[in-house]
Amino acid sequence: HNQGKKIRFWGAPDFTNAWTRLMEFNIDIIGTDDVQGLMTFLKNKKKNFYQNTTFHSVYKPTYSYTKKTGAPKNVILMIGDGMGLTQLYSGFTANRGALNIFQLNTIGFSVTNSSDSYITDSAAGATAMATGKKTNNRFIGVDSLGLPLISIAEQVKKAGFRTAIISNGDITDATPASFYAHQPERSLSEAIANDFVSSNNDILIGSNTKAFNNRSDGKNLFKALSQKGYTVTEDLKTMDTIRNNKFVVIDNIAGASIANGRGDFLSKAVRKSLSSLTKDGKPFFMMTEGAQIDHGGHANDVSYVVQEMLDFDKAVGEAMKFIDTNGETLLIITADHETGGLSLIGGDITKGNVMGNFSTSDHTSVMVPVFSYGPGSESFKGVFPNTAIHDKIAELLSLKKKQ
Repeated sequence: HNQGKKIRFWGAPDFTNAWTRLMEFNIDIIGTDDVQGLMTFLKNKKKNFYQNTTFHSVYKPTYSYTKKTGAPKNVILMIGDGMGLTQLYSGFTANRGALNIFQLNTIGFSVTNSSDSYITDSAAGATAMATGKKTNNRFIGVDSLGLPLISIAEQVKKAGFRTAIISNGDITDATPASFYAHQPERSLSEAIANDFVSSNNDILIGSNTKAFNNRSDGKNLFKALSQKGYTVTEDLKTMDTIRNNKFVVIDNIAGASIANGRGDFLSKAVRKSLSSLTKDGKPFFMMTEGAQIDHGGHANDVSYVVQEMLDFDKAVGEAMKFIDTNGETLLIITADHETGGLSLIGGDITKGNVMGNFSTSDHTSVMVPVFSYGPGSESFKGVFPNTAIHDKIAELLSLKKKQ
């Protein structure tokens, strides 16, 4: 190079990782027998590489809850949609070797298959966690025959708990819907929104105003919710001004990506909901979804995946802080499935950059991690079916005894 000459290695390894290393070495000519594969790799290189420029500090948990005995009073379930181990490690790499989630030392794995497929979708995956029963892909809160199942949110409401359901995506989409709705098809957004009105949950935060107030049947569900005592707003900016303990915040900006200006909505929604849920001293259950890690996987876009992964991790940090302050709450962090078959083929932890490659634009069947923190967290060690997440929560909260 100093002499102005080009460099090519003859007989070099000929696969994705090797091409990446040759480019890192500034090799001018890459010889290949897989011309089409190399063309595709180079075409997608921009989407497959991410250099982070905004780093967040992580919260160091105190583990003060270990000094106490007894079961948890409250439960926070956080679901990173599409979040497998590589999505987590891509965030860890991009944040220069730090994640809030990786501060936790109680770890298990969830087996995610649905009742009718080796590879689950979000509907069946979330329904399994919400109800303790496997079901078919695309089914929301119903069994494989289409019969309604009782969700953990419904169970705790009967036991006097307060509830919150949050998503940084469409609030009628499969994952959040599985905690309050009962429909045989995940695309039935209007029917799913209608199910929330009768669900008696206290807090709902997410996007998709159309399903509530611009419906084909002419109904205005926001008006119906107001009549039931909810404070309803379509403006995220007003969320912190709400004083009512029952509220619905549906703003389409909540469904935008980080890259398209969503901002730190998810962390704010977690803080606001926890503040509201703890006002009257009642026990509570909160489900929070980081919806768009999955979107990035479907798009085969590493940048999208990593930015959403880091945003979800920040929200997890807020929950961890609450655990240490409250002392009576169990935090569970998991995924409904992995999306994209993401592999990491390059990166630099010191610089915060990462390069990935995808094997599919759909879901995969690999197990997903389950992190837990707080009283009862020891129950989530090992390898278990995703239905066990519901069963373990129900057992720790003694719900079967209360009913």
